[in-house]
Order: sequence, then structure tokens, then C-alpha cells
Amino acid sequence: MHEPGNVLLFFAKNNLNFELAYCINYEDFHSRPLFPHIFVKNVSFQVNFGQLNTKYSLQSGFRFINDYYEDDRIRGTLGPSSKEECEIIMMVGLPGAGKSFWVERHCAINIDKKYVVLSTNNIIYQMKIDNYEGSHDMMDRAMQCLRIMFDIAACRKRNIIIDQTNVYGNNRRRKMSLFDGFYRRAVVVIPDDNEYQRRRFKQQIEQDKFIPDSFVNQMKANFDLPEVADVFDDVEYAELTFRYARDLVMYYRHQNQIIKETLRKKNKRKTIDNHWFHIKKNNNRSIQFSHDRHSNNIDLSFNHYHSPLLSHSKQHRHCLSTFNHHYYRYKNGSK
Repeated sequence: MHEPGNVLLFFAKNNLNFELAYCINYEDFHSRPLFPHIFVKNVSFQVNFGQLNTKYSLQSGFRFINDYYEDDRIRGTLGPSSKEECEIIMMVGLPGAGKSFWVERHCAINIDKKYVVLSTNNIIYQMKIDNYEGSHDMMDRAMQCLRIMFDIAACRKRNIIIDQTNVYGNNRRRKMSLFDGFYRRAVVVIPDDNEYQRRRFKQQIEQDKFIPDSFVNQMKANFDLPEVADVFDDVEYAELTFRYARDLVMYYRHQNQIIKETLRKKNKRKTIDNHWFHIKKNNNRSIQFSHDRHSNNIDLSFNHYHSPLLSHSKQHRHCLSTFNHHYYRYKNGSK
């Protein structure tokens, strides 16, 4: 129904009208048609466009869609007729870099292409359960669903966007191999480092989505930029150009090498400290000094019945030998 300047939307069930559902300004349509959509979950249904005879009659002033002449109908947007006309876009970028924002904007601009977005975030959003979001079990289930959706999407004629990090070259090639015959395109989203840190912080605050630095650093260290000669027909850099993106990735790798070297030295130092603590704990020796500070007598007693030179490692024996060497030098020099 409509009134001057407005479109009125009602719902009815079994000839029973409900209250007004929507009142939309006609100018908001911009002369575009309004297509009905039905969203259900775990429900089977059948739609009657006039091809079925039912006991319920139409209300006065209404007609079935099939009763209109074809010239009075407006056909919806058709999908691709072949795989060659299908486009698959693979997003490439670190977590929180802005890939999903680019996807939302691109889909809004290109409504006629009806992109199907494949991502774990979309799956988890549709499977959301109270107090269950973000758990490892939910993420594993989402990944399993996504792998199945990849196999299904490869057999359908659709325009697809894969919204994941996809920073590893092997993973990209494995996924893209499923879509042979599609127009394959990569969109790389790499902002400068300061902007990236700001976006990560914003994502953590607004979406309560925390990604460990160790996970991000691992991706930075293994970031592999896509190339046209690889499995893609086109590669687009949405923010930094290829030159600056390449330099930043090289900086990330160099930075990760420094971090790894620092951690290696730290762990080595920790291992050494633990090693000598182990010696002190397990080497059952007691070094007893005389209460007389002028006395040079030191009693080395063994609480283990084994000989220390036989029961301890070479490093332990070297420690004892070094101690004895310096002790006797001190003792002989003091006389």
C-alpha cells in the first residue's frame, strides 16, 4: 500500500492484518524497486507467487506477482553466468589492519555484484551463543565450517571475498587453487606501523578482541606479499603502495629477528642460571668456613657416598677444580 509520498508495509496472516510495520519515504528508494526477502533458520517454507491454489483469498486491492505482465515487472540482478565472470577477492593483511572495513565499503559500493563474504568472524557472529564467543572451541568449529564453505563456493557461480589474514603464501595458493577459472584478485591492506598500532588498539577497545603480540609477530616474520605471477590475475594495494609495503614488511622481519635474538639470549641466560641452581641444589657438598676470620681453613665435606668426580658431570668437576685452584692460590699467597 502507499499514500502520497510514502510506502506503507503491512503483514497479514490467514487473512488477519497486523499493524503497520514500516512507513518509508518514497524518495528514499530513488526510483529503485523493492525486492522482498525472507530470512529463516531451520525452517522450510514455500512461497506462492500465484502458482498455488489456497483456501485463503487475497485482500481487496492486492494481486499476486505472477498476475502482472512481464513488462510491468523488474527483474532482480542476475549473477554471473560462468566461472570466468565470477570474481574472487582475497584480502591480505595483519589482524586489525582494516581488511573488514575495506570489505564493507567495497560491498556497499558494488551492491549489484552481491559479494559473498567468507570469514570466521561472519560465521561466529551468526553462530553466537551467550558467554561462548571467542572460545577456542567456537573458533575451531568456525574454521571447520569455513573450510566446508570454501569447497561449496568453488562449485557455485558467485562473486566471493575471503576476509582473512592470508599472509602466508602457501595458504593463499592452497585456497586459490580451489577457484581455478575465477578472476582471482588480491587486495593488500598494509597501513603504516603507527596507524596499524592505533587500529589494533581501537579494535581491542571497541570489539573487545585481543590478539596476542606473539601471534602478530609470527605473522610479521612470515609475511609474504602476493604477486600477479603467483595465483592472482591482479594485486591491489589498498593503502601503502607496493614499494612502501615491501619496505615495511622487510622492517617487520628485521624487527622480529632482533626480538628473537633478544629472547634467545634471555633464555640462554635463564638456562645458565637454572643450570647453576641445579648444581647448587644437587651437588651435595657443604663448604664450611671457620668462625675465625683469620683462619684459612676450609672444610669441604661430601654428603653423597659417591665420589664427586664420578657422580657429577664434567662441568661440575670443572667448577670444583676452578674453586680449588683459586683457593690454594689465595692460601699460599697469604702465608
